[in-house]
Amino acid sequence: MTHRNYDFGRLGLLGAVALLSAGCVALGQNEPSAAQDVSAAELQRAGREAALLILPVRVLGKPDRNVADALGLVLEKSGMPNLAATDTAFAPPADTPWENVPALLAAHLKANPIAEAFVLYGEYLGDPRSGPSEVRFVVCAADGKVMLSDRQTPKDAEFKRTAGRDPDPMGCSVLVAERVFKLCRWSKQPPAGEGRFARLWAEKSGTPGRDEQKAMGERRAALQAGLSGASIAVIPTVLGDKRDSASAARLAKLIAAELKCKATFVERPLAATPKPTSNEQKRLWDLARALCAHVGAGGFDAQYVLVAEIGVSPANPSRGYVHVVLCDGSGQPVVVDFCNDQHDDYRRAAPKSTEDGEKLAAARLARAVRSHE
Repeated sequence: MTHRNYDFGRLGLLGAVALLSAGCVALGQNEPSAAQDVSAAELQRAGREAALLILPVRVLGKPDRNVADALGLVLEKSGMPNLAATDTAFAPPADTPWENVPALLAAHLKANPIAEAFVLYGEYLGDPRSGPSEVRFVVCAADGKVMLSDRQTPKDAEFKRTAGRDPDPMGCSVLVAERVFKLCRWSKQPPAGEGRFARLWAEKSGTPGRDEQKAMGERRAALQAGLSGASIAVIPTVLGDKRDSASAARLAKLIAAELKCKATFVERPLAATPKPTSNEQKRLWDLARALCAHVGAGGFDAQYVLVAEIGVSPANPSRGYVHVVLCDGSGQPVVVDFCNDQHDDYRRAAPKSTEDGEKLAAARLARAVRSHE
């Protein structure tokens, strides 16, 4: 299972379509029919503004609230403003046929009434080795009446575009959002402001608030303005639980060439790196705070200090990440950047080695700094 931005990994999906009950829409590889459109009319009329509760998503056989939060984030970014998630799990027996799930969900809603007009329950099937095999979900009204039911597998075009390309819970969540909007014939619209799930994920990842991000932008602008006279100390690269001095020395040369400034290797490795987590953004910001504390303790002569974290698999160049953190001499963050296999830069670079990752790290740093030119 691939762990990246969220606390879950590669999951699974299988494809078949079954009519779950009267008044529901059961879809799979086929496009929605006129009859199916009529069946979903109530949800369609409610629109993107419908109040929807997301139940913990079943992943690897267990209900996962964290995945529900990820699905909430995707739906929110698509333009659904009235979303909520709950810790109250709906957990049908593992061997329950999908066509029996709606009746069990209706009973669950009777025992656990909700304030929202609609509820969504999803299952992402698969295993860590083979990845997603099926993504399925059902949307019911608060009284248990089924509005939509959908199943997607690797044979389906939308599956290939989403979960197939990003075989983890986030990719599966993107697929669910795509299907909900398509089946309801809703148009996507960027949220008017920061929504509940955006704030939640910022909190989970440790991403700083707007004031700190604005201050970081000002520091990057100052670096760009004085770039020709700037000095950057590059400390040993983080490779898992190891520190690689040779990598940092190579990276310093690449940075000097890219930015046309002074960049030198300094043998002052981080004493400790952040604890392992499947939330990549949290790991990135934990790394940033570790570097800032390291520099803030003193002992560096350079104006800026940089550390890179590289996770590249020679056996699977299509999967991996490169993190770059740069702070100023007082221990304030300047650049905090991550690039993984979901980014175009990573795909174009297709790093197969630590050296390839270093080149990408230098290029990402240069882009971040020059964005203020």
